[in-house]
Amino acid sequence: MYLDSVFNKNFLQENDQGELLDQVTMRLGNYVRNRTEPENKSVVVTGFVGSIPGSLLSRVGRGYSDLTAGLLAAGLNSPELIIWKQVDGILTADPGRCPNAQVLPSITADEADELTFYGSEVVHQLTIKQVISKHQKPIRIVNAKCRDRSKGTIIEESGPGRRMVTTKGGVVIVHIKGDRRRHWTTQIFKVCESYNIAVDLVTTSVVQISLAIALPDLPTSTPASQHNGASYTLGKSANGFTRRKRLGSIEEQWFEFYQQDSSKDSDWVWIGNDDFKVMDDDNLPLNGAWVTKNLAGAIDAFKKLGQVTLSIRQVILSIVGRDMRGLVGTAAELFQTLAIEGVNIQMISQGASEINITTVIGKKDEERALRAVHDELVLTTNQK
Repeated sequence: MYLDSVFNKNFLQENDQGELLDQVTMRLGNYVRNRTEPENKSVVVTGFVGSIPGSLLSRVGRGYSDLTAGLLAAGLNSPELIIWKQVDGILTADPGRCPNAQVLPSITADEADELTFYGSEVVHQLTIKQVISKHQKPIRIVNAKCRDRSKGTIIEESGPGRRMVTTKGGVVIVHIKGDRRRHWTTQIFKVCESYNIAVDLVTTSVVQISLAIALPDLPTSTPASQHNGASYTLGKSANGFTRRKRLGSIEEQWFEFYQQDSSKDSDWVWIGNDDFKVMDDDNLPLNGAWVTKNLAGAIDAFKKLGQVTLSIRQVILSIVGRDMRGLVGTAAELFQTLAIEGVNIQMISQGASEINITTVIGKKDEERALRAVHDELVLTTNQK
């Protein structure tokens, strides 16, 4: 069965965003039920249908197969949705970076939401919303090689709460220092809206506002480049930033970089620091940076509102867990753990839901900060 065969070509235009998935869920359930119940047939469904006219893909993006399964489970009123993955379930951290990471038997829907937003590809947020929040059905993550449904991780609406830690790379911080005149903050966010800038984290003071912004992933390699008279080769990128090594020199620097065969079609531009500062993750000045065209336009607009400083090569590190709600001392433990590791915190925020504490740190500190926070604040708490 092809998913798009359920809908006519004008379906997306006939339904607004608010009721679109409800209509999809109902139609999918009826379509499959009418073709399976009389003869007890099994149905094989293509979860990923590709970017074609009328396809849902343009509205959803990553996680299409999981969402298709979720819509079917909700539409058919299934007791639960089982998603077969190549991992044992949801872990306390990325096992490739934290050797002591452990599989969690269960987490709550809001914990899974937070994990997905802050960089951990657990389950698509729309899948969680449709299956758990709207239809009160659990989602089970199981290793496809194991085939044991009793193992893995179950995601439910409520539960005891577990702690996890995740990171999100490719982040820059835009600091804007101004006189905080009337509607100053409102003007800043209007600029973000105008240039389609999604802000992940915000901190404010009397005279400054800082915005943490995640840039899109960059390609793993690009052709050799010339800039400022020096030759560079570009290596493998890591979390949205590509390493650039000067030829014939042992000096290595890190910059964001993206280059296509035709620069006029590139979504990335070089911005110099003629009238604002650019700093790296060592808080050292740079002569410029590569950013998206949208962010470059927003920075030009921000300059009219105050003094701008751009900090590149930053990472969002988040602890997630419902057990932190109302718990005294968690932020202090985080500060102490990072201080022992010599990690400088650029920004910190606790979500309104009180189930996450999020910091922004330099890329150079990411790995040791992640392991330290996991072993000291996540494992020790989950084992109590």
